[in-house]
Amino acid sequence: MGGSPVGFMSPVSAAGFILLSVALVAAVLAGGRRGGRARLAAAAAGVTSTGGGVLLLGYFAGEPLFYGGTFIPPAATTSAAFAALGVGILALARPRERSGSDRVQLTAGGEVALIALFLCLAAGIVLSGVYWFREQDRRFRAQAYREVSAIADLKAGEIVRWRSERLGNGSVLARSRAFEQLARGVVEGSASSEDAELLEEWLERVQKSYGYEVVELLAPDGSSRLRAPRGTAMPCAELRRRLPHVLVQSDALLMDLHRDGPGGAIHMGVVVPIHDESARSGIGVVVLRIDPATFLYPFVARWPLPSRTAETLLVRQEGSDALFLNELRFARDSALALRVPLSKTDIPAVRAAFGEEGVGLGTDYRGIPVLAATRVIPGSDWGLVARIDVSEAFAPLRERLWLTVLVMAGLLFAVGSGVAAGWRRQLGRLERARRAAESERAWLRDVIERSLNEVYVLDRETHRFRFVNRGAVRNLGYDEGELLGMTPLDIAPEFNSESLQEVFRAASARSGEVHRFESAHRRKDGSHYPTEIHLQLVGTDQGDVFLALVSDITERRRAEEEVLRLNADLERRVTERTAELAAANKELETFAYSVSHDLKSPLRAIDGYSQILLEEHAEALNPDGRATLVKVRRGAQRMGQLVEALLAYSRIERRAIHVGTVNVSTAVAAVLGELQEEIVASGAEVAVDVDGLVVKADHEGLAIVLRNLVGNALKYSQGARPPRIEISGSAEEGTTRLRIRDNGIGFDMAYHDRIFEIFQRLHRLEEFAGTGIGLALVRKAVERMKGRVWAESAPGKGATFFVELPG
Repeated sequence: MGGSPVGFMSPVSAAGFILLSVALVAAVLAGGRRGGRARLAAAAAGVTSTGGGVLLLGYFAGEPLFYGGTFIPPAATTSAAFAALGVGILALARPRERSGSDRVQLTAGGEVALIALFLCLAAGIVLSGVYWFREQDRRFRAQAYREVSAIADLKAGEIVRWRSERLGNGSVLARSRAFEQLARGVVEGSASSEDAELLEEWLERVQKSYGYEVVELLAPDGSSRLRAPRGTAMPCAELRRRLPHVLVQSDALLMDLHRDGPGGAIHMGVVVPIHDESARSGIGVVVLRIDPATFLYPFVARWPLPSRTAETLLVRQEGSDALFLNELRFARDSALALRVPLSKTDIPAVRAAFGEEGVGLGTDYRGIPVLAATRVIPGSDWGLVARIDVSEAFAPLRERLWLTVLVMAGLLFAVGSGVAAGWRRQLGRLERARRAAESERAWLRDVIERSLNEVYVLDRETHRFRFVNRGAVRNLGYDEGELLGMTPLDIAPEFNSESLQEVFRAASARSGEVHRFESAHRRKDGSHYPTEIHLQLVGTDQGDVFLALVSDITERRRAEEEVLRLNADLERRVTERTAELAAANKELETFAYSVSHDLKSPLRAIDGYSQILLEEHAEALNPDGRATLVKVRRGAQRMGQLVEALLAYSRIERRAIHVGTVNVSTAVAAVLGELQEEIVASGAEVAVDVDGLVVKADHEGLAIVLRNLVGNALKYSQGARPPRIEISGSAEEGTTRLRIRDNGIGFDMAYHDRIFEIFQRLHRLEEFAGTGIGLALVRKAVERMKGRVWAESAPGKGATFFVELPG
C-alpha cells in the first residue's frame, strides 16, 4: 500500500518484536522482585504497548500513521497485538513483594484507577494529535490550493494584459489617417522620398519602442514595401495564407504562435489591415512580428516563489491533442512540439485545452502527480496551467506528521512517567495523610477559635451552647463559662420560646442544608448589633447538633444605607440633567430654524444674480464662464432645496399637533390628488384599499407622512414597467397599520435604520433627485403622533413601508 514493497516486514513491527523480547526476558529474570531487570522490563513493555496504542488509535481516527511514507506501516491487528502484549508483560514485571505490614498499600481499585487514568490520557493525547494533524493537513492543502490558484490568476491576467497591449499597438496604426496616407503612397509607389523616409522612421519607432522583432509593411499581394529594421524580407507562409482574410478586417488581429516551417523559429504577430477611408478597400498590411522568447516565454517560465518543480504551461487544442506552446522545465525543445492526447483527462494540460478552469490534483506530462490550477486566456484558444509536484507542494506535511508523532510520544512518555511517579507518591501520601489527620483537626479547631465571626454548637434538645469560640466571647462581652450555660434566648431579645422553636424546626426539616436569617444580638452591657446567622443541623459521633455561624453586619448595614442615599442623589441629578438636555435640544432646534430661514435670502440673491448674468451678459462670458454660472445656479438651487427641507423638518418639531379621528380614505385621496400630475407623468398604477379605516392622528401630520411615502414610491419605481403602488391597511387591537408598497428598486435591509436619518441617501443625486430628508420627516411626524414606522425590502424587489398609528 502506498508504494510499499510486498513481502517485507515493517521496520516498526520489527522494532516492536525486539522490545517485547527484551521485556519478556527481563520480566522472567526479575522473578517478581524489584530491581533493574524489573525496571527494564517495564520500560520496554511500556514503550511497546504505548506505541501499539498510538498506531491503533490512528487507525480508529481514520488517519493511520506512516501510510504513504518511505517504509511499510504495521497492520492494525499487529498494533493491537503490541498493545495487548505490552500490558501483559507490564503485569508480569510488576513487583509482588511487600516490605512490611507498616507500609500503606494501594487498594486494587486504586491501581485500576491509575491504569484507567493513564489509558484515558493516552487516548486523549493520541486523538488530539490526530485531530490536530488532520486540521493542519486540511489548512495546509487549502493554502497550497490558494497559492497555486493565485499564481495562475496572476499569470493569466498578465498575459491578457500583454495581448491587449499588442492589439492596442496595432489599433493605433489601423485608425491613423496620417499613417494610412503615407502607407498608400509607399504601396502604390507614388510617395516622395521624404514620405517614404517618414514612414520608415515611424515603423522603426514602433519596433524599438514596443520591442517588436520586425515591423513590416506589405502590399496586398504580400510583397514587402518597408521593413524595420532594414534587411531582407522574410515572408511568412502563415501570413500569406491569411492575407486575404486580414485585408477585409476592420481592426488589428493577433496571429497565434507558429513556425515558418520545419525547424523554423517560433514567433507570433499582430497584423494590421490598412484601409482606404473613402473606398474601404485594403491598401496593405502592417505586420508587428513578436519573438515570444523576448517577453512571453520568460514571463511564463518565472515562478514567483522559490521552487524545484513548479512551472507554468501554455497549451491549446490542436486536432485530437493538447499542444504545449512554451518551453517546459523538464522537456527540452517542447514548444509547439510536445503533444498530449485529449483522451488523457487526468492531465491538467488537457483540461486547460478543453477550456476548464479550476484547481486540483492530476498527472503532468512526465506522469508525476502534481497540484495544478488551470485557466483560460480570454480572447484566445490558449489555456494556462500553473503546476507544482505534489511531493514538493505537500512536503511540509511530512515534517508535521513526524513532529506530531514525536510530540505525542513525548507526551505519552511524560504521562506514563507521571502516572508511575504518582503511583509511588500515592503510597507515601496515604501514610502522611493518616499522620496529618490529627494535627489537621487540631488546626481546624484553632482556626474556629480565632475566627472573627461567632461560632456556636448547640444541643439539639435543650438548645444550650455546647461550644462557643473566642469571636462570640469578644463580641458579646461574656466569659466562655457564662455563655456555655445560656441559650439563644439570652442573647437574641427579638426571639421568644415559640419563635425560636420555629427556627430550629425549619433547620431540622432541611438536615444538612443551611438556614439563613438575620437577627440582632444583645451584648452583656445591653447594647445591640445586627447579625446574619447561618444555622445547620450536622451529625457527629455523639449525635446531631446545631452549628451556628454568626456575622456582625453593622458595617454592611451602614454601607447599604449609604448606597440608598447615593442612589437617591443620583436619581435627582439624572432628572435635573434630563431637563437641561431637553432645554438645550429645544434651543438647538430654534437655532437651526433661524439659521435655515436666514440662509434663504442670500441663496435667492445668488441664484437671481447668476440668472441675470446668464440672460443679459452672456455674450461677455466665454463658455467656461457660462458653464460656471450654470453650476453656481444649480448649487444655489440645490442649497435652497436643502434649506427648505431643513425648515420643513424644523417646522415638524415646532408646529402644534391636533390629534383627532382622521378618515384614512379621505386623507389618501387628498394626497393622491396633490400628486396626480406626477402619477400621470410616470404612468404609475395606484391601488388603494383603506375603506373604513380611521386613525387618531394629526390631519396635517398624516398628510405629510402619506405625501412623502407615495412620492418616494413614485420616484424609486421609475424603472418598473409599469410602476405600481399599493396603499392598504388593517385595524388591529387599538392600532391601525397602513402599508405603502411599490415595485421599485428596493434597498438592502442592512441600511434600514440609515434611511430614516436626516440627509442620509443610498443613491447618488444623479440617479434619483431629492434632499434626503423625506423619510426623516416621516419618522418625526409619526413619532409625534405616538406611532411607529418601518420598512421591509430587498434589492430589486420593491419596498413596503409600514405606518402604525393609534386606531
